[in-house]
Amino acid sequence: NDKQATGLVLYNLSFAQMMSDEFDVARTTAEKGLDLFVSMGDQRSQAQIMWTLSRIDQRLQDYQSAKEKGLVSLKICEELGDKWGRIFLMQHLGEIYLNMEQPEDAHSIWHQALSFAKENKHPLAASLQERLDNLGNHF
Repeated sequence: NDKQATGLVLYNLSFAQMMSDEFDVARTTAEKGLDLFVSMGDQRSQAQIMWTLSRIDQRLQDYQSAKEKGLVSLKICEELGDKWGRIFLMQHLGEIYLNMEQPEDAHSIWHQALSFAKENKHPLAASLQERLDNLGNHF
């Protein structure tokens, strides 16, 4: 339908704007897309666009807001049974925990994500292992 197509265009546009460091514009675009997805009850797209909003906040060093949005997105993925999305979000949240100087939390979520990644043959398994190795084994 037209709303879905418009929402997906807004999602893709917001991602491109974020990657071009146009954070204010990207946030506005993503929020418009989120409103459409909420009005349609499209939870999967809500999770994706919340992840983008979380990444925008992370890039702007608003780590608390980034964490909150990332956790909302993770919860939606868990509710939908989206194992792959869950692993991507857990990796992202680990990065935010490091940004917030919470290495124990980063280690914990990356350890969980690595377990899920290995179970599901997810391509992030090697990256997650490397991140854990870089944190050290003292946790």
